Amino acid sequence: MSVASLADELENLALTRHDSSKAEIRQKMWSAMRHPDRLIRIRGQYRTQNKIPNFRDSDKATNRLTDHCIFERAQVVKVNPSLAQLTLRRHILSKTDKLLIMPSKTLRSQSICLSLDGEGQTEKWCYDSSFQSGANRNSTPLSFTDWPPGLFIELFVVGSVAVSPQGVRLGKGLGLDELEWAILWQLGAVNKSTVVATTVHESQIVSDQELPESLMNACDLPVELIVTPDRTIQVEKPLSKPNKGQVDWDHFDESKVKDVPILAHLKAMDEKKKDTDSN
Repeated sequence: MSVASLADELENLALTRHDSSKAEIRQKMWSAMRHPDRLIRIRGQYRTQNKIPNFRDSDKATNRLTDHCIFERAQVVKVNPSLAQLTLRRHILSKTDKLLIMPSKTLRSQSICLSLDGEGQTEKWCYDSSFQSGANRNSTPLSFTDWPPGLFIELFVVGSVAVSPQGVRLGKGLGLDELEWAILWQLGAVNKSTVVATTVHESQIVSDQELPESLMNACDLPVELIVTPDRTIQVEKPLSKPNKGQVDWDHFDESKVKDVPILAHLKAMDEKKKDTDSN
């Protein structure tokens, strides 16, 4: 299953409820990024709609991030599977002894993440494994029920459509990063000390007024480190991350949740917690 099919799964599960303000900003950014100075063409086309923009000079943003002390200290790094972060995944596998965590290829599998260790591997293995298809073949699957004890993610890298200097971030609108964060929080694999970072084109940074904190809901995941090809922004007063493993169930069609094992498990845990809290 491809990355696109994972997005398709979330689109199928989601209710047709979209925040119009967020949607407007996404559409504006997707249009603005469709420019040869900002975007890398895929199969001869500038593809942005419903995607994390594969921005030009993403390798320079990777170099800036990998030179940062936060990256240097981290031993376990989770990175989203978008093409914009491809060079970062390849760097981790081929040039460091860090463990790379990537999302599973599908919500319907038993694994929730994929673990990749490039130490001792060939350049070809590292190259292939930096793509989702190669990661699916070469990784160790990690499931909700047998997450390795003590495996903790220190750096959580997400793709973005738009981001503000204050750390408010918009993804594609499917809530995948927020869902992964909630799952990993419940596993104890992330907490408030986990640094959330993004690499973007300079044009993807919008003002705090255009993308205000008021647009966020309780489950939205902000970032605290923003890296472009030209500069690094470390948010002075990081916004609060979701800290209760919360899932925005209003985002999902309840009749379909039961058919997805990980969502059904999370839903049951949430309901059990609510029952406990009410007694």
